Amino acid sequence: MKVAVAKYLIGAPRDFAAFAEKQAAVLGQAAAAGARLAVLPEYLSLELAATFPPEVQGDLHASFAAIQRHRADWLVLFARLARALDMHVVAGSFLLDVGEGRYRNRSDWFAPDGGHGWQDKLQLTGYEKRLRCIDGGEALKVFEADGVRTGIAICYDSEFPLPVRAQCEAGAQLLVVPSCTDTAAGATRVQVGCLARALENR
Repeated sequence: MKVAVAKYLIGAPRDFAAFAEKQAAVLGQAAAAGARLAVLPEYLSLELAATFPPEVQGDLHASFAAIQRHRADWLVLFARLARALDMHVVAGSFLLDVGEGRYRNRSDWFAPDGGHGWQDKLQLTGYEKRLRCIDGGEALKVFEADGVRTGIAICYDSEFPLPVRAQCEAGAQLLVVPSCTDTAAGATRVQVGCLARALENR
């Protein structure tokens, strides 16, 4: 099974339609190359902050709250693209409001048959903890793409052996890791974590 992983340049879409057009182009390119599974980056939803006024864009917590208005359209968009392109899509992650000013970093999985599931990030980075509004998830899930059992480990989660081991023991043969890092060192940590998890669970 061919997997496409987006090396993604964050943009500033003027509205959701522009964001949707970009996603269609990125995923269309993956499908044209023969990919059966495409993986978009962690925190992809924060690109949508650009669709709001400057005072919202400049306030991280206000941005978190504002992008919730796009959640329904997000789900419709990626479900439609997965069906239209006949491809499984891991839609990066969406910082989802779960009530009382708390958020979870959720990676949505879309199947070409219309199926939808998600994996929440379990382990928070120091930066995420300092924001004091993001909670780690609780459940581990395994999905299926063309008969290949697949787990999602969002960025920092790939650096922790036991949760990934649990996914593998639940049948996962493939681990996909949507990530967002600010530095080369951060990217290297994710890469090394992925290599270590592959070695441990071969």
